[in-house]
Order: sequence, then structure tokens, then C-alpha cells
Amino acid sequence: MAKSRGNGQGSVTKIKDTKGKIKYQVRITVGSEFDAEKEKFRYISKSLGVYKTKAEAEAVLAEYNSSPYDLTNKITTVGELYDYWSETYFEKVAPSAKRSVESAWAYCESIRNLKLKKLGSSHIRDVMENGTREIIRGSKKEVRHTSINTKLRIKSLFNLMLDEAVGLKLVTSNVARSFDVKDMRKEADYQKKKKESFSNEELEILWNNLDYRFMDMLLIGIYSGFRPSELCNIEVKNVDLENNIIVEGMKTEAGRDRVVPIHPLIKLLVEARFEQAIKLDSRWLFNDIYSPTSKHVTYDKFRHRYEEIMRYFGIQNKTGHCVRVTFITMAYTAGLPEYAIKRIVGHSLKGNVTDAIYNRVTPEQLYRFICMIPKYMDEEVQRKIQASDELLRVLEELITNMKIEK
Repeated sequence: MAKSRGNGQGSVTKIKDTKGKIKYQVRITVGSEFDAEKEKFRYISKSLGVYKTKAEAEAVLAEYNSSPYDLTNKITTVGELYDYWSETYFEKVAPSAKRSVESAWAYCESIRNLKLKKLGSSHIRDVMENGTREIIRGSKKEVRHTSINTKLRIKSLFNLMLDEAVGLKLVTSNVARSFDVKDMRKEADYQKKKKESFSNEELEILWNNLDYRFMDMLLIGIYSGFRPSELCNIEVKNVDLENNIIVEGMKTEAGRDRVVPIHPLIKLLVEARFEQAIKLDSRWLFNDIYSPTSKHVTYDKFRHRYEEIMRYFGIQNKTGHCVRVTFITMAYTAGLPEYAIKRIVGHSLKGNVTDAIYNRVTPEQLYRFICMIPKYMDEEVQRKIQASDELLRVLEELITNMKIEK
């Protein structure tokens, strides 16, 4: 337990290191900030180090309190503030967050030596829009410009860094918080969703290479909306070719035993898999006839084959869940109502006024809806719809659910 001292005099706290050994950490109070949620100010602290014995830690703190560091003289430039702030911040965050901050700061070298008191919002906007960094690969030097996500990370970096500067009374206000980036965030969301969906060019590559192993399974997934794990576990007994439906679902109440219509584009592919399963006397729709052990295409086997397809055909930034996201995007772009999309992909409409419609929709109606989805998307319509708040909301909700799925 930390020894009680007067406000602003710091503390010595007993901690355990990664090997479980007792150490003593010295922390000092370097400022304060207003906590809007709790409606009160809270102290901002900084570590002066971790020591083997309590006596060492107490001595360091006593020395500091007898002659505290004068931060107003020590921190005068933007670069000095970053060095000071990041030292403490990096102690609290994961390595990935540290790398993200370091990457964003690399684009800000042009204002490193700028006097902190002269820093304005225009300087931050400028590095967001025009910042560059050099990447050296072997003998080649590459100049990178800020992407939209890097711009947002730079904004976040200055938000946090200048909050501390205000608390330390190094500046009187946080100029980074004087402007918002709502439009930029909307564009970033759009770009993210766009990357998560297969483009028409990528879909064409898939259709033109149907003879490649497991390509048919991938396309069946894209035009049906199944989770990858559900796709792998479709049983032959649940495939009704006469009525163009597959009964499946295993993740949620909404998804269990749901009816998924078979899109006409993939009907022949499903029929071929069905006939193959019958010949193999297999319980499962998807089988690997070349496997020396189990014929059943498990999730792990599908994932490996999927990654192989992406590498072989040079399709980048497409994880397994992009199969399902592509279906959702195509369905929405084609004009399917939200309740129909959710019914097909197996998500409930909690608290939605269309619950009654959702629960009454028939397999025949779902089949008519899925037939509205074309082989390729109308890119102009897709661009307009994907930029809308409505699709971003639907995708965010559905994709959030998918993050817990395989």
C-alpha cells in the first residue's frame, strides 16, 4: 500500500513485476484534469521509476520533493512534450497501441521543434493532411503520405498529449479539440466497409476460377450469408433442392434452424456438392475428397483453403468474415429490406417495430428477396448507399455480432 502523503507529494507503491517479484514504484503528481463524467478534477501522475527496495524508492521521492523538476522550463517544444507524455502513456497501453502512436508521430516531424506555446490547430491540421514519413526497405527509400486512418490517429494523439499539457499548465487550452473530424470518421468507416466487401473485380476472379479447389464453397458463402462455421456444418438432410432452401443456424436464437434461400447463381454449385456428399455417404454437404483422413471440411480446413485462394489470386485485405459482409453489402445495395437481410443472416431485430414482419416472412418471400441480388453490384449505387449513415449503422451492428463468430 502506498504511504500517505500530502497532495502533490507523490507516492511509493508496492507492485509485482512480470516474474512476480516485489518492487516499489515511485509516482509523482504532475498536473490535473477535469473528469466530466464524475464532475471533478483528478490528478495526473508520472512514474519516476521502479526500484528493488522501498528504501531506494523513498530516497528518490524525497530527493524529488526537495528539488522538483521544473517542467515549464524542460518542456518547451512539441517534440519535448511528446517525449515526456509518451514515456508515461506507453507504460499503460498494449504494444500494439504503442506502435500505433509511434507510427502516427512519425508523420509529425515537421513540427517537432515548434514552440509549444505557438502550436495552433492549423499546425495539427497540416500534419494530418500533408505529413510524410520515410520508409527504407533495403536500398530503396519510400515516402509515405498520411492515410485517412493515420490522420485520425494523429488527431487522437494530439488530443491526449495536449490534455496533459493543459493539466501541467504548459498551455492554456487544447487546440486539437477545437475542431472535429466527424466527416473524416465517416469516410474511414466507408473505406473500412468497402475493404471488407469483395469488389466486382474480385468477384469476377472468383467466378472465372470455379475449378480451383474450394472456390465453389467460397461463392456459396458469399451468396448465402452463412457464417463460415455454419457453412462448414451444413448437413445434407437440411438441404432442400426442390424448394430452394437450406435450414441451418447455430449461433443465436434468431439463427437457430433459420431458413436460408438458395440463390439461383449458386444452385448448380449446391447441387454438385449435394450429389458428391450422397456418393460419399457423407453427413455433411461440404467434403474434401482428397483428404487422407476425415472428408468433412471443418472450419480450420476451410480457413486454410480460403487463405490459400486469397494468396494465389492476389486478393488482399479479405479475412474470412468478409464473405458474410459481402453478402450483407450486396443485399443492402440491391434494395432488400433490413428485416429480410437480418432474417437470412440470422440476427434478431431487438426492439424494432418491424419485429412482426420479421417473424412472419415466409421462405418463398425470402427466396424472392435473395433473387434480387445480382451477380455483381451496381458500383454507382453501391458507392452512394455505402456512404450513407443507414448502411454504416446496419453493417456496424451486423459486423459487431460477427466479431464473436468464427
